Amino acid sequence: MGSSVTAALSAITAAVVGVIVCLAGWFALHTLFAATTESRFLGLNLTLPAWSTFDWRAAVASTIALILAFPLRAPLWAILGVTVVAGALLKWLIT
Repeated sequence: MGSSVTAALSAITAAVVGVIVCLAGWFALHTLFAATTESRFLGLNLTLPAWSTFDWRAAVASTIALILAFPLRAPLWAILGVTVVAGALLKWLIT
C-alpha cells in the first residue's frame, strides 16, 4: 500500500476510535448518574454529573461486567446473563 493510503486509513481509524470513546463516556455518564448539568468552561459545553444521583447498583453491575470481560475473558452471553441477574437482584432485593 502507498503511504498516502496508509495515512488516510490511519486518520479514519483515529476518527472511529474517537467516536467510540466519546459514546462510551456519554453512556457511562448517563448510566451511572440519574441527572446531569450543563456547564460552560473555556468555550466548551460540558455535561457534568450530579453526584447526589450516583447509582451504585449500576456501578456494581458495570464492575462485574468489566471483571468478567477483561481478567476472566468470559464470553459475551455469560457477561450479559450474569450482569442482568446481578442488576435485577440488586434492584429487587436492595431498594
